[in-house]
Amino acid sequence: MKSTNLLKFFGFIMFLLAFTSSFAELIDLTYVKTSSEIVIIVSFTKTPTVQYYSRNGSKTVHFFVVNDTCVSPIYLPINAESVDAVQVIPFRDAANLFVYTLTPVSATYNVTGSRLYIRLPLSTSAKRMTANFTSLKSEVVFKDLADFFGINLVLYDSAKGKLVNTRVNNSTIEQILRNLLTLTGLSYAYSEDQTLYIGSQEDIEKTFALNFQIPGGKVSVEELSKLFMDSIYALPLSDKSKLFTYGGSNEYKILASAIGLAAREAAKKMEPKPTWYYFSYTADEKELEGFLEKLKKIYDFDFVLLPEIKQLALNGADYEKVWELVKTLKPAQKPAIETQYRTFTTEYPQRVAEFLKQLYKDINVEVIGDKLYVSTDYENVVKKLLEDPVIARPWRVMFSDTSEDTVKTALSYLDIAEPNYIVKSYDNTVYVTLFVNEKKYKEFLDLVNTMSFTTATVKVDEAFLKSFNVAVVQTFSDGSRLVKGKIKEIERLKKAIEESITNVVIKAEPSDPSKDVISKVLGYPVDITTDGYWIIT
Repeated sequence: MKSTNLLKFFGFIMFLLAFTSSFAELIDLTYVKTSSEIVIIVSFTKTPTVQYYSRNGSKTVHFFVVNDTCVSPIYLPINAESVDAVQVIPFRDAANLFVYTLTPVSATYNVTGSRLYIRLPLSTSAKRMTANFTSLKSEVVFKDLADFFGINLVLYDSAKGKLVNTRVNNSTIEQILRNLLTLTGLSYAYSEDQTLYIGSQEDIEKTFALNFQIPGGKVSVEELSKLFMDSIYALPLSDKSKLFTYGGSNEYKILASAIGLAAREAAKKMEPKPTWYYFSYTADEKELEGFLEKLKKIYDFDFVLLPEIKQLALNGADYEKVWELVKTLKPAQKPAIETQYRTFTTEYPQRVAEFLKQLYKDINVEVIGDKLYVSTDYENVVKKLLEDPVIARPWRVMFSDTSEDTVKTALSYLDIAEPNYIVKSYDNTVYVTLFVNEKKYKEFLDLVNTMSFTTATVKVDEAFLKSFNVAVVQTFSDGSRLVKGKIKEIERLKKAIEESITNVVIKAEPSDPSKDVISKVLGYPVDITTDGYWIIT
């Protein structure tokens, strides 16, 4: 008995050594500044694999998943030009890397040797500003900045009334904005539509908390992590950029840390991980290994063969199904009598037949219409397959408020490829057929639900919003509102707003007040044409 346990232990040690040696360790994180860009350099002990890249709607969070990586949590403040910071969060078998920017910018990346290079432009705008702000109120300075660089800006009341004294000379928007935030002690945030919000840290944090429906407006890493504990975002390969719908680098740091904590806590709940189950086998090792490799393309499991003790170690969500199929492996025998066949009726006979042919090289299978004709030797196997959602009894779900693109994007994120899904759209409804296990199916539903929501800033009254299934997250002093809802509903709202907009044109008179005064009195945006006409929207 002792020698058997020793052999098991030795087999697992060899397996773990082989497993960990394939990991790349992150050994350095730094950056350089060139004449046109900031280059973040991430160095590893071996060539890294970038499994996934995405960015949030405001283009202020750039998200990377680097597979097979050992790393400790890292936060690197940069505060140079367009880049604020880099944060690295470890997961079970991957590193999630977040790049936070002060302004919306695009990123490119490449891997050369053992280094990952992430490149971002110095500025979001080619414009440079020269100005002298002397004893001006903060709202005036921020408005001039927004007008000059063409950015959407919303000021909280807490951002108004502060005196600003500064001079800028051929400066980028990032240099000016970072300086103004320091001088005034204010904070910033971006929404998904790339609107810049300026206000006190308390105002920014309160809106950030409302986005995640945290009562009291107080946000902590621990509080946020509870939201992600059992969700798709506790998984290494999930697209976490979708969570960064509102905030600045301070809020982003808290959010990423909460995601990392949720992943660690979720891993603890699953300990010991993995749980291995041992089974004795009699089949030939090479034949069994080939059989298991074929099954791995279809089912969610891992295996280790221990030939010295003729045992198979299995783990994963589908290990029981795999063992049931392994038990069907028997030495080939010449039949003593003529082969007997059983007939089965199924909606997906060809799929079942292809699966059987992959696994059993000598099997006789015929498909005619919805009928499947199989040797009686495999009757029990086929009965199990016909009840298996991965093979012949798929999950079916329909979405009436989610686009087909969103559904297909979720499938891509979860590495569910054709022919393991069927997606059809009819009459504004998306119908999905999924050949996956229950765990993957639930992950898919969670991800689609999360991706179906978005936010938008609109300037309409509450009566107008009553016709739409959206929630008001925040109301601002200029009358605009931050709303949250399903993407289709937000698009319907925006379209309705566009259709309801009317431009009133009035001849301007010399005695008319400034457009800012008129706009404030009327409560509507006002502009003036070069030929002397007011346009009230």
